[in-house]
Amino acid sequence: MDKPPLISVCIISGDEGLAPSLSGQPDEGKPILERLLLSLEKSQVGDEYVISWNGTKSDELNSITKRFGAKVFTRPWDSDFGAARQHSFEQATGIFRGFFDTDDVIDWPSGKFRKFVSDHSVHHLIVVPYNYEVTAGGHLKRSLMVNRFCRWDYGWSFAGKVHEELKPYRRGRVLATRDWSLPVLHFQVKADSLNRNVAILQGVLELDGPSFKTLRDLGVALASAHLKSQEAVAQAVAQLTAAIEIAPSLEDKFLVLDQLAALNIKNKRFDAAEANAQEMLKCLPRRREPHFILSHCSYESGDFEGTVDHYHLGDLAPDRQLLAVESPQRDVAARLLAGCAYLALGAKTVARKMLEQVYQDTNDLAIQRILERL
Repeated sequence: MDKPPLISVCIISGDEGLAPSLSGQPDEGKPILERLLLSLEKSQVGDEYVISWNGTKSDELNSITKRFGAKVFTRPWDSDFGAARQHSFEQATGIFRGFFDTDDVIDWPSGKFRKFVSDHSVHHLIVVPYNYEVTAGGHLKRSLMVNRFCRWDYGWSFAGKVHEELKPYRRGRVLATRDWSLPVLHFQVKADSLNRNVAILQGVLELDGPSFKTLRDLGVALASAHLKSQEAVAQAVAQLTAAIEIAPSLEDKFLVLDQLAALNIKNKRFDAAEANAQEMLKCLPRRREPHFILSHCSYESGDFEGTVDHYHLGDLAPDRQLLAVESPQRDVAARLLAGCAYLALGAKTVARKMLEQVYQDTNDLAIQRILERL
């Protein structure tokens, strides 16, 4: 019996995978599926490429997949990202299986990820950053950690039709490891893709009724769709608020409040953002002294070139207030707020990542001193 490959890369795509990358993006003009496969090959990620294809077969597709030795399996599109990812994973044969979207790109040192997997082969899950909002010029605006690769023999499935999550079948401890230095970059090609997600989630809500995950994901999708009207913003706020009301845990409530605060700051609703911050405080363990208070935000100009005043950091930076924090990052205030709150919760790893992002934007010496103490 042949030894199975160590790493399988699984991709779901349709005809949009043959769309050219936009001006200013990596490999400008190349089909985005080819661009992704080129970046994977350059970084030596994957012993096999598996594509769950839901579009039209063409000579261009055959040429690209033949060049990289990718295996193509056809599956009709049914507006279910989770089921499509599951299909691609089930066709793969690797010990570790991970996923990418066609509009993703990586730029990892050659062989680094393979060594990381080999060194952590006893782990069940590998988590890496997902820089899901990157400008054409490569400026990072938003990022989160994503369950990206799993050891398949532990038993995994994807939950959710949109914003699907990789979760284990069995109960018990999952041995997870992460590497902050291996980000996946997302370069959006189709402007209507976020609106498509909104439509899918609205259908799920109508069919299955309200649930915490559906309300949360719909609120996030609405907030991420760059909708400008007050009505659209109100819809996003309403869905996130409804999710908060039925949150199954204080941690879930805290995370959605964080998202709601970011949305309110983005739309210059600073009184509402402050109210969100006070609710976040109530989610913290009562035995601990809160490490932050958001007392004032003022908007100046631009996309979010704002001023955030009076972050009291308690025993992390005694008698020190962060003044005039200015940043082109629209939700820098929410990131700083959440970073301080995670410190209060004792989640230092998450807090460090958030505060590092804020420091990159602001070069604030108080943030630097906090990072040095973590």
